[in-house]
Amino acid sequence: MSALNLIIGRERAFLLTDSLLYLASGEVTGFARKCEIAPKAKIAVAARGDHRLPLSFALAVDDDYGCIDDLIADAGEGVFWRYSATLQRFNDRLHLDFMQQLAFAGWSQAEGRPMGVSMILGQDESFEVVRDGIASPLPGPAELDQLHALGAEPGEDWMPDTFDPIRHGLPYLEAQRRMIIETRWGDDGNKAHVIGGELTLTTITRDCIDQRVIHSWPDEIGKVIVPEPFVQPAPPAGSRQAQRTTERQAKKLKNRAVLLSFLTNE
Repeated sequence: MSALNLIIGRERAFLLTDSLLYLASGEVTGFARKCEIAPKAKIAVAARGDHRLPLSFALAVDDDYGCIDDLIADAGEGVFWRYSATLQRFNDRLHLDFMQQLAFAGWSQAEGRPMGVSMILGQDESFEVVRDGIASPLPGPAELDQLHALGAEPGEDWMPDTFDPIRHGLPYLEAQRRMIIETRWGDDGNKAHVIGGELTLTTITRDCIDQRVIHSWPDEIGKVIVPEPFVQPAPPAGSRQAQRTTERQAKKLKNRAVLLSFLTNE
């Protein structure tokens, strides 16, 4: 499934999405933007599932709602109804047996802050108002430890109000990219790296919605993803950890010098 990350602070919200399209084997088949903007309603629409849903629903949102408050008040009924019509248009090309997740984000006039909505479409339907954020796929303990080493662990190194898309967002997406995820057609146990292409940042504030690509990965059509491995960062210069590292390295050099002297009978 795609990366879908929504971080909501009091003054701004961020959506971070990738663009990879792939087969069950993980082979890359193409790239597509997975977050679109409804310009009149000023609502961003992102999806995990069929990559055509964000554009389709961005157009529908502009027809059905004036802002995110209207969507919340409606409890997404217009979206559920539109989804049925979308199935008829896409029919055999939409993967009906798999979960489709939509995320909406916009500025709430009623709350005076950004707000989000998460909706599950398909056989199991749900509607949830989101005030803090969404993270999909959710990194496990090992990935969180690696993020903490980089100063980018959620809840430890940043909160929604202090989130920085570059300093925190890029490492977070790299962690998600290193994860092996069950693919949409995973009944036979297929798993693969499935996050890549371009990283699009969508920023929602009181005045506007801005969208730009902030990173690109060197993924190629017809190949599977091979993520860059995690690299443990060097400790800051002058820190106690750095001092211990220097002392260990000096001890190793001394031991090597003694061994070399012994072997050469000097």
